[in-house]
Amino acid sequence: MVKKLNKRADDEVILSPFFFLMLAIVGIAIVTAVVVIMSSNSDIRVGEAKTLNDRLVYAIDDNGYLNDKIIKGGFDIFQDSDMNSQMFENTNDFYFNVQIYDENNQLKYSFVKGNKDFEIQCGLNGKKLAKCYSREIALLNPEESGQIFRVKIFSGVNSGDVK
Repeated sequence: MVKKLNKRADDEVILSPFFFLMLAIVGIAIVTAVVVIMSSNSDIRVGEAKTLNDRLVYAIDDNGYLNDKIIKGGFDIFQDSDMNSQMFENTNDFYFNVQIYDENNQLKYSFVKGNKDFEIQCGLNGKKLAKCYSREIALLNPEESGQIFRVKIFSGVNSGDVK
C-alpha cells in the first residue's frame, strides 16, 4: 500500500509544473489583451454625429409626415429632439444644419446651431478636424396631401481629446 501512495505523489509532482506553466500562459494572455485594448485609439465622433442626426430626424419626422409644429409655428428643435441647447452655446464641439425644401426646391425652413466651421472641416482630412454625418429624407406635408418636403440634415462633432 505504501508503494501506491508514492506513485500518486510522483504523478502530482509531474503535473505541478504544467499547472504553473498554464497559469503563466493565461496570465500573459490577459496582460497582453489589456495592454492592446488600453493603448488603442477609439474615435467615436462619427457615432456621436450620427446620434445627433438621429435625434434631429426624431424631432422633425412624425411617422413619415413633417412635424406640424414646424408649419404652424411653435417648434422648438431642442425640446422636440430632447437635446440641451447649452451644449451648442457653451462649446464649439457640436453643430447641426437642418434645411427643409418644398417641391419647387425652395428653402422653406432652416435650423442651424453650433460651430459653422464644421461644414468646411468635414471636407478636409485630419485627425483633429470634426467628423460629420449627413442624410436627406423626404416627408409628406401633414396639411396638404401629396406635397413632399425634402429635408437635408447635417450634423458634426469634434468633442473629446483626439490623439
